Amino acid sequence: MIAMVLWLAAGVLTLFFLFSGWWIYAPFAFASSAGGEVLVLLLAIGGVALAAHLVGRRAGP
Repeated sequence: MIAMVLWLAAGVLTLFFLFSGWWIYAPFAFASSAGGEVLVLLLAIGGVALAAHLVGRRAGP
């Protein structure tokens, strides 16, 4: 349950930051191209999936 809430919250934040545009140019200068933005999005989703997996394993069944 906690992992699902974290997944949804991080997904919403990722979409917000992706479409707001201001955060891309400072930490991810390479993301000015479409391919770079997709790469950043995939990295964010992968990080969220890993965090949700770790939280789920720690919480137990």
